[in-house]
Amino acid sequence: MPSTPASLGWLRAGLMLLFGGVALLGPLPGATVALAAPPPSPAGAGSAEVPAATAGVVPSPGSSRYYQVGPPQGGQRDYLYQIAVRTLGDGNRYREIFELNQGRLQADNRRLTDPLAALQPGWVLELPADARGPGVQVGPLPLPSATASAAAASSSRADDTNLTSYLVGIAGLMVAFLIAVVLWRVLRDPRSATPKPAASSADRRAPKVTTVLPEPPAVTTAAPVDTASEQPDTAPGAPTAPAAEIWKSGRAAIVLEPLAGNPADLLDVRLMGAAPGLAAEVPCGWLGDEHLADAMMPVVLGQVDGRQFVVDFAAAPDVFTVTGTPSAARRQARALAERLQVTLLAVTVVGDVLGVDLPRGWRRVDTFPTTQRDIAMLPQPSIIISPALSGTALTSARELAARTNHRVIPVLVGEMVRTRWSVRVTEPKP
Repeated sequence: MPSTPASLGWLRAGLMLLFGGVALLGPLPGATVALAAPPPSPAGAGSAEVPAATAGVVPSPGSSRYYQVGPPQGGQRDYLYQIAVRTLGDGNRYREIFELNQGRLQADNRRLTDPLAALQPGWVLELPADARGPGVQVGPLPLPSATASAAAASSSRADDTNLTSYLVGIAGLMVAFLIAVVLWRVLRDPRSATPKPAASSADRRAPKVTTVLPEPPAVTTAAPVDTASEQPDTAPGAPTAPAAEIWKSGRAAIVLEPLAGNPADLLDVRLMGAAPGLAAEVPCGWLGDEHLADAMMPVVLGQVDGRQFVVDFAAAPDVFTVTGTPSAARRQARALAERLQVTLLAVTVVGDVLGVDLPRGWRRVDTFPTTQRDIAMLPQPSIIISPALSGTALTSARELAARTNHRVIPVLVGEMVRTRWSVRVTEPKP
């Protein structure tokens, strides 16, 4: 049906309403934010320019000793234990640093909550008053800038307000457009608004009801389901989980019973990562597993339900630690060395970490080797057992496995922070 002059008038009114809504919306919120940005301070206004290195921090009153965490060195991130070694000369004082910084907000909006977790680059840690050495800075303790945070929050609120206004305008425009379309359709064909008789509507719907009726299911022809074939193969007394399930994403964690010493001890084993280029892709498993046939330095760490858990000691990324109370750690470290000696590995002991009397064939040295000459004198393959280290000796221990092509593995014994490969010995409570 041709459009009448009245319908064209309604159409023109709808289009005018549409374009009027667009004009009322105004500019996008991004432009509003740009105009609202404060102008730069004029020169000579009396405020000193803030250097880029200290922007975003304000000093706290008083003078403190602090340490700023740097980027990882050789893939190794900083821990409180290592910082305590470098700045206080004693790694066991790491808890003092933790207590000074626990819960403090850092520049990345994170907080220190775990004394054993790796630290984030850029964190600022307050140190005890007697801290000395490389990395120790003296002066007002830098804190996250409250001004910068407030400015960011204010800008965010302004953006949210402008965006909300713009979205409300868009919604109003869409409603106006829909009203204009409805009016145009009604005026174009007035008969479309006339209701149809109820009988004809029912007649049209009747065939639809009959077509969606389902056919009776053929129950008598359905084949029976063999539920027995869907049951998992879990025979009673199934063996402990295979090594592939223990070693997931390059790490493993398992609690074992000891083979020697106090039978009530529990060995909490943690393996994170492995040395590259090993014959066995999975450096741990159960005694008799085929994938450990080519292990360079296999040793049994403990057992579960009578099955012995084996690791390839040569796969240790750097240092292996046996932690716990001194008596428990010494007991299990000695048992570990005795089992390694059975596989024809040489054992070197630093000082009296395992006691005064040593088994025949074990070698004792006074200090941990740090020079190339002393390291070259270590037998290979072998392990060297030492108490907790610090400074140059700790650095040498971390590098020893790589420098000897993983044929000499250092084992540190005592109360210390756990390394990537470690065993924590838990004694039974009296």
